[in-house]
Amino acid sequence: MYRPRVDADYTIEETGDAPVMVYDLPQTEEAKRFEAAWCFFANRQHDHLDQSWEGMPRKPGMEYLRERYYPRGFVPLNVGSPVMRKPDMPTPTAAVIVNRNTGLMLGSPTVIKVAADEDTQELLRAVAKSSNLRLLFALGRNMAGGGGTACEVPSIIGGRIHLAVHKPSEFRVLQWSSSESWQPERIVRQVLVTLPVRDSHGNRGFREFWQTTEWNAKERIDYKPVPKEWKPEDPIEKAGRPVRAPHGSSRCPVTWYRNTPSEEMWGLTDFDGLEPRCDTIDRLGSHLYSAVGKNCDPTVVQSDDAGTRRRHRFGRLGRGQLLETSEKGKASLLETSGKSLEVTLDAWQRLEDETFRLADVVHVNAEIAGAFKSGEALRLLWRAPEVRVGWLWPQREVTMRRSLEAIYDMAKAFGVSSYEMPRKGTIILPSREMKEPPKPAKPKAPEEEGVEAGPPEPPAKPKLVPHKVGKFGWIDLERGPYFTKTPTEINQEVQAVQAAAGGVPVLSEETAVEEAAQIMGIDPAEELRRMHEEKERNMALQAKQFGLGGDGGELGEDAEDEEAGKDKPQDEAPPADDEEDEGEDE
Repeated sequence: MYRPRVDADYTIEETGDAPVMVYDLPQTEEAKRFEAAWCFFANRQHDHLDQSWEGMPRKPGMEYLRERYYPRGFVPLNVGSPVMRKPDMPTPTAAVIVNRNTGLMLGSPTVIKVAADEDTQELLRAVAKSSNLRLLFALGRNMAGGGGTACEVPSIIGGRIHLAVHKPSEFRVLQWSSSESWQPERIVRQVLVTLPVRDSHGNRGFREFWQTTEWNAKERIDYKPVPKEWKPEDPIEKAGRPVRAPHGSSRCPVTWYRNTPSEEMWGLTDFDGLEPRCDTIDRLGSHLYSAVGKNCDPTVVQSDDAGTRRRHRFGRLGRGQLLETSEKGKASLLETSGKSLEVTLDAWQRLEDETFRLADVVHVNAEIAGAFKSGEALRLLWRAPEVRVGWLWPQREVTMRRSLEAIYDMAKAFGVSSYEMPRKGTIILPSREMKEPPKPAKPKAPEEEGVEAGPPEPPAKPKLVPHKVGKFGWIDLERGPYFTKTPTEINQEVQAVQAAAGGVPVLSEETAVEEAAQIMGIDPAEELRRMHEEKERNMALQAKQFGLGGDGGELGEDAEDEEAGKDKPQDEAPPADDEEDEGEDE
């Protein structure tokens, strides 16, 4: 039986306790793959080409706006390969795909709920609002959708929670967690930075250094920058004693966010496999607009004999210029004829629509807008994007929950204070509003039977108190609806439910106010308080008009006189006006 020979002259290195080295991360295959995908999202996938679309030489990485200042001249058709030319009309197709998915996923606010822990729930909601976590989570989603993977690191900076979104190509995972799937336990971020230096002779200049930061289960470690030429086999601890500081989280706070679940540590982009189509769209667009530009400013073609051409020279052409030829000569304009522009435009539009369709992204144009008008048709149109985002949401939800759990740990470790009484080193948040329920109506006195009681007293103004850390519970993230309902749609749904209930009101006053306040962007608690105050004023005004006391329970003087008049005998009542007139006539 054949047995393969095994070389035993090696040992498996335990990276969990390994010293931190210089890893030269930009040269790794994983980093190159991420950067290649990220270039499509950033619309920079053609920056490495050394020729412009017109065939002029250009420096690698030069931006298009800088190229506009360089002189251009006539370029023969055989100069410059189409593969090596940089399109001058790039279309951000990949960015549109990613942004559409992010907008559909996080366009509506995500509601943070913590089971059986109102204090932690209000704390995390206040952090999300004050630190604008909604925008930062959207940036992380864009990076994961545009590159496949993203890294998010929460920290406390100046008393405020900051969520940093980094490229995964800048990180090296030294140890994965054994209890959580694809959660780093020890991770290093290493980037090249340019720092000012001074040599032994006092001359100033700039030099590139490797800047390294490590996170583990207990602390954050900042290493001293080492030169770019640092030997990879030398631990960077030799450069100086690192700065250690606890991060406050119960585990490593760095979240490894994969856009799609798989067996690999790197996720896939939203446009995976569509890169050639994106490139072709850019080139067709460049061909199209280049032809349109040449037709708008065509080249002059002069036909004449050689002798006349030598005598009649011309330089600059355009408005106000004259071109002379002999009697036998002629001049014309070199323009694109036929249906080449129409065919190119049609192919470009069809390729663009097909690319968006394959990416499950709705690309609304005049044709689609005219075809999908009914509600059922629109639901069918948006069905594929909703399914795609539904598959992408679980990965985003898990990483958001991990970041919020790390933020809770930091609040528990370092404490929370308010803007009114800030404490250094804590998370500083706006004070929390403590809502008090409205007081019940006063009980009726025995002599007030038959008199309606007034409305309950309005709730007092909210009391401001500092946030506090609760006992913690399961964090649930309730994703908002894909689309915000219009007032007409809301009215139709309420009417349908009310009709099904036999015309009986199906919403309480408080619920209706909360829903309306959310649509209009106002505070529901403040609106309820104002409604109670308005009811109380109306009741007092009605009581005054009908002669009731201010409290609505005692009779006034006018009412007492009226009641006394009812008790008088009938013969003591004053005669009516018509009876007096009849006596005078007799």
